[in-house]
Amino acid sequence: MYVFLDSNFCYTDPFMQENLYNRILIELAEAGHIALCMSEVVRKEILNNFEKELRKHYEVIENNKNKLMQKYIRRTDGSPFEWKITVEDYLNKLGDRLSELEDNGIIEIIPYSNEILPELVERSIKRIKPFSESKLEFRDAIIWLSYVEFVKSHEIDCCYFITSNTEDFYKNEKLHPDLEKDSTVFVMYKNAQEFIQKSKEVKDLQKVHKLEKLVEEIDYPNNPHLIMAMLEQHQYFNEIYNYCSSYLLNHPHSIPLEVETFETEWLEMSSMDYKKVEYIEVETVLENIIVTGYVVVETYFEVNERNPGYEPGDEEFLHMGSDEVDLSVKFSINLNEDLEIVDLDIHDIEVE
Repeated sequence: MYVFLDSNFCYTDPFMQENLYNRILIELAEAGHIALCMSEVVRKEILNNFEKELRKHYEVIENNKNKLMQKYIRRTDGSPFEWKITVEDYLNKLGDRLSELEDNGIIEIIPYSNEILPELVERSIKRIKPFSESKLEFRDAIIWLSYVEFVKSHEIDCCYFITSNTEDFYKNEKLHPDLEKDSTVFVMYKNAQEFIQKSKEVKDLQKVHKLEKLVEEIDYPNNPHLIMAMLEQHQYFNEIYNYCSSYLLNHPHSIPLEVETFETEWLEMSSMDYKKVEYIEVETVLENIIVTGYVVVETYFEVNERNPGYEPGDEEFLHMGSDEVDLSVKFSINLNEDLEIVDLDIHDIEVE
């Protein structure tokens, strides 16, 4: 799922760490659920806007400091404060943050091509969106055409564009008709909050992401006793019991026996105990948690063989004694978001 960004989505949160919905966007990208894309122009504008805002507020503070020094504080007492971090320091921190997001594959920076210059000139002359009669939006046009070129080259048939620039990109809450002539694959959202709250696809992704985080915290592979407890529930114990009973009945010659027999015909299971659960693997699929592994069970059974002198009226089978064997049962269980089993499949069984 490709999500294209305009600089205004993080105007008051340039590091994308303070706003809840911006953090969710980054988390979804970190988990590989969405691909965040940002034009090189957007990256530069985020840095430029950040610098302008910092300098504006630094200037206010500096002016007030000077007023204090002129009217209320003796010069011999010195300045009431000194800058510990400069505008340049903060700007470097933001640059490092954006580079980190790019280097870690969380945000893809899309370069702009010089080949779009003729198209930019044409649009500016004819006032085709995102240009207008009142202003010339070269910046918006470069961003838009870069994104259009990207989706076409990657054959993307549906994606999302987060921008609050309603004047240049929207008409009637949708992508402007002039821009639809370039591409119809963009679904528009004004900010990260609207995207996350209104997009069904993102809601589904969030459920998956929450399940993945939950599974990671529980760490089933290193806590097999949790799976054992689920399998010990009556209905699942019975299901595994019946499967093992059928296996013993249908594979009598595959079972090693301590009891001496001539030709074993019938192994009748009498009881079963769980011993351990091992080799657990976990994956999340949509809203389900799929756990696969092996449960080793100790089975107890009666050994019977056909009566070699059988005649009508005689016992057809002779009881030769009791025995036991460990069986390894390969299973998979489907857990819902409440971590309850909704389905159990048994795939294979073999002698331990």
